[in-house]
Amino acid sequence: VLREFRSRFPKVDLHVRSGYTQLTLGRVLDGDLDVGLVTLPLRAPQVRVTQVGRDELVVIVPPDHPWAARRRVPAGELAGKPLVLYERQSQATDLIMRALLEQGASFRASRWRSTRWRP
Repeated sequence: VLREFRSRFPKVDLHVRSGYTQLTLGRVLDGDLDVGLVTLPLRAPQVRVTQVGRDELVVIVPPDHPWAARRRVPAGELAGKPLVLYERQSQATDLIMRALLEQGASFRASRWRSTRWRP
């Protein structure tokens, strides 16, 4: 989406900021952002929401992991495995945790302090 936007509007100064859905919504409402890309559903009557695409969440593992050659991993197999998820406030984290629980996968939450990664 961003690549297509940049090609159609090359003179627009485009900056990307990451953040979970509610943080992004707040930035749009405060006027800090003109546009936000967030995880749906979003119920916010103050803004116009338009779906621009669909995304797939995937499990990533090292090439020598038993799951590496598989096309799908049932949620139940994630039970007891250490997972790295989005920030706790993230709607994506809520969706992932709900999906895992609905599939019977139990997991243990642990605290992890993130650091900023810069390429």
